[in-house]
Amino acid sequence: MKKILKYTFVAFAALLILATSCKKKEKVVNIGGTWELESFAGESVESQDMDISIYINFEDASKTFTIYQKLGGGHYECYEGTYTVKENVASGTYSDGTAWGSTYEVELSDDGSSLTMTSLDTTNPEVYVYTSSTIPASVVSDAEQYGSLTKSAGSYWL
Repeated sequence: MKKILKYTFVAFAALLILATSCKKKEKVVNIGGTWELESFAGESVESQDMDISIYINFEDASKTFTIYQKLGGGHYECYEGTYTVKENVASGTYSDGTAWGSTYEVELSDDGSSLTMTSLDTTNPEVYVYTSSTIPASVVSDAEQYGSLTKSAGSYWL
């Protein structure tokens, strides 16, 4: 009887170890790269009433970001800051200390060509889709020429 009890205990312990070791770990999403806004709220950028152009570069090594954005007419503005991604949730802070307007669930397409950021703000959840891109030199030049490089105040997109 003692042997049966001993073997039962050993089998139970082995099952317990096996069950806890098989726990699925969630993959950390690497959003590093340069992205251009393609759509938000289910509508393409081109279909909007105003001219919207946004490029984001997430530097993976330094965990910094740079955003070039033009909302409506005018020139590009540049915003910088830092970001973190824990599992599949991204958050960030602009260089002036202002936090992003929300945290975002992030997902990369299987081929890595698009990044979907879904706001976790329950009062105004939005879905933003970006495609892999490069930031044109003309965009950077426009932001530099009009003194908005590393601007620390304005209308933040994220």
